[in-house]
Amino acid sequence: MSISSGQLIDHLRALTDRDVPSRRLAADVITDVYDAFDVTEVLVVSYVLVSLAAVETEENCLEAQLNALGAMTERHLLPEATLNRLESIGRDSLPQHLAEYYDGLVEQRDW
Repeated sequence: MSISSGQLIDHLRALTDRDVPSRRLAADVITDVYDAFDVTEVLVVSYVLVSLAAVETEENCLEAQLNALGAMTERHLLPEATLNRLESIGRDSLPQHLAEYYDGLVEQRDW
């Protein structure tokens, strides 16, 4: 299954919005639509989510981004490029409850 190019761009624009509530909602939406992603869309969206999480300053957005990544793992294996990019987040800088999301994502490397 796959989504249209327009839908993909809409998701990416929403994820990178300057407005905090919009970014959080966009990450939450990913948890509702990820099952329609094909392999390439998983790569693009997951890589963008990890990149955003690495620089996110709003804790609620960061949680939504990490949650979206975790949700994607329920149906898809995250690409190696995404898993490698996880290192840019810095686990020690995360609040404890968010570090658990991080740990769950890193565990995929062992699969």
